[in-house]
Amino acid sequence: MKKPGLNLISIVADLDTPEFRNALSALRSLAYGPAAHVLLDARNRIAALPLPAGPGRFVDAVAKEFRPSGLKRLKTLVVRSKAA
Repeated sequence: MKKPGLNLISIVADLDTPEFRNALSALRSLAYGPAAHVLLDARNRIAALPLPAGPGRFVDAVAKEFRPSGLKRLKTLVVRSKAA
């Protein structure tokens, strides 16, 4: 069974650092952290944030979180996702 979350196929060689990979694995907490600048907080949440790309180096990134709303939110508690 696959773990839910971010699945990466490839990372640009210039950004393929342990710091960047660790930041991607903690993207949700970073998007809600103090360094994140929220661009939109409605049905979906969009935030701009700096991600570490090596020692003392950061790149700007934009993260989008898709959130269910209304009846779809209740449905997710009862019906399993088709994504597996």
